[in-house]
Amino acid sequence: MTASQPLTVEFGPVAARTVLRHRVALASVPQLLQEGRATDGIRFVDGERATWAAEVVSAVEAGACGVLVSQPSCCPTADLDKAVRAAASSDVPVAVALRASGNRAFLAGAQRTATHFGELAIFDAVHVIAPADVHGAALLGPLVDQIALLVRMAGTAGDLERVHSSADGYVVTSDVRGCAVSMSATVSGAGDHGGRVDLVGIPTRWSMHFPDQGPARPAEIVEYTRDGGSQRELIFESAERTTWIALHDAVRGFSHLPLDFATFAEYHRMASVVLGAS
Repeated sequence: MTASQPLTVEFGPVAARTVLRHRVALASVPQLLQEGRATDGIRFVDGERATWAAEVVSAVEAGACGVLVSQPSCCPTADLDKAVRAAASSDVPVAVALRASGNRAFLAGAQRTATHFGELAIFDAVHVIAPADVHGAALLGPLVDQIALLVRMAGTAGDLERVHSSADGYVVTSDVRGCAVSMSATVSGAGDHGGRVDLVGIPTRWSMHFPDQGPARPAEIVEYTRDGGSQRELIFESAERTTWIALHDAVRGFSHLPLDFATFAEYHRMASVVLGAS
């Protein structure tokens, strides 16, 4: 396959609602990616399946040039470790579709937020999940996403402590460089599903809203100072599309993934331990 040809994407076993979102994303970049069957193409893995890490290993060993994992949930630790080793030894990019930390608007301005993190007193991240989207260990994914957000801004997640966890939600706290951190999720049928992050400091604060499941509804990121509020550019691109493009560019050697698979695995282990899901 030449560099001018689209990379082939093959879907493994996947839930219908999940594959629809990703097919919409692929349809928007036909010059880069197209669905088909090819052992040396990109393999899509549904992270809601408990076997997703083992499926990553199988894809890499079968000769895939890249793998995309959608919204990964719990999996055996041994399988995850094996998947990380397989990807590293084969130099195969494995991208993970996370809704907030993988959002292009957030990634574009993360460095500015990170520069001011030391001035913050409160980091409060909340994810609201629709009951229809709760499948198996669905709460693990939002915490992994929140940890990825926190580390990109603060450089560390600190020592995570579970305050509460159940089938309907969790509350996890930490302290990072004097900033009180709260990360939580709740299952609710009341609407407004997605993630919110409030960063509170003395000179500056941020309000971030990451919509859930919308094909291209933009994230809203507003910075407040004593001069008023300033909203970052609205980018009408789904997290799925952003991740597919990033994986294409990594496979082609144009750039690195914003979140490499080994680092993601560290966040996944942290979330699993704190929620008692390991």
